Amino acid sequence: MLDYKVNLISYLSQYKEEMPLWLKNYTDGSKVDFCDIMSSRISYYPGSGYDGSLIEIGNSSHTIHSFLYVDYPFLMRFLSLKRISKESII
Repeated sequence: MLDYKVNLISYLSQYKEEMPLWLKNYTDGSKVDFCDIMSSRISYYPGSGYDGSLIEIGNSSHTIHSFLYVDYPFLMRFLSLKRISKESII
């Protein structure tokens, strides 16, 4: 990991947030109330493209649990999601 990311993760770790209950209790197919999602800390990244550094830093520092990535040139069929196990998060 790059030095600036390690420093940023270290700094942000001071502002940890517990995993929201709606996410902690989520199982495939569960319905989640929109207000519950919006009441937790969310990161908005316009023009993100394929840059996943915000997710890497937010997960590693345990400061952000919801991410809203927005970019216009990508179609849904070109996007892929990778599940991250709890054990793989620092």
